Amino acid sequence: MSAFSILMAKPEELDDAALLASHAMIDLPENVAVFRGNRQRMEHVFRIVFHRRPGRVFLAKDGMEIVGMMRIAEWPYCYPSPLLKLKLLPSMLLAMRDTMPRALKLQGVWARRDPKEHHVHFGPIAVKKESQRRGIGTALMKHLTEYADDIKENIYLETGTKRNVRFYSHFGFEIIDEASVLAATTWFMWRAKNHPHIKKE
Repeated sequence: MSAFSILMAKPEELDDAALLASHAMIDLPENVAVFRGNRQRMEHVFRIVFHRRPGRVFLAKDGMEIVGMMRIAEWPYCYPSPLLKLKLLPSMLLAMRDTMPRALKLQGVWARRDPKEHHVHFGPIAVKKESQRRGIGTALMKHLTEYADDIKENIYLETGTKRNVRFYSHFGFEIIDEASVLAATTWFMWRAKNHPHIKKE
């Protein structure tokens, strides 16, 4: 297994992160339900989110090559405020066009379930398709959980595949809710800050 470096993305690397994420995630059920295979629109949305919404993007690099990414946002900035939504509306409409109603429906369901207590909101995470099964996703998750343990914070995420539910459970996440929207199921998962894996002082 190669040694991967996990670094916070520079502003000029965010477009590459959006490209990687759209390629790797276009086939996930929740994205199929919203984008219906239109990867370019998904990439444009990720660019807006990564550049203009509060949060941080981290990159997994194998040497100089970007092979994975993940994004986190700190509560209560998991979802845009009404003012930010208004500011982003023109660019989001241009990027999404006829996918906008479906995206709003999905995001509405997700936003209503966002826990009203402090947490690190995690997602998306993506690994370059050609680099999958090399431990990159695991390296990103270890970086995330070690960060959360260091600051003694909860972590929350949404996922639309059972495979990912099993993957996240290995890192201490538990299902706290689920919902069906746009004929796709979403599982909402939580890793408590007092999880047994937390580092002891």
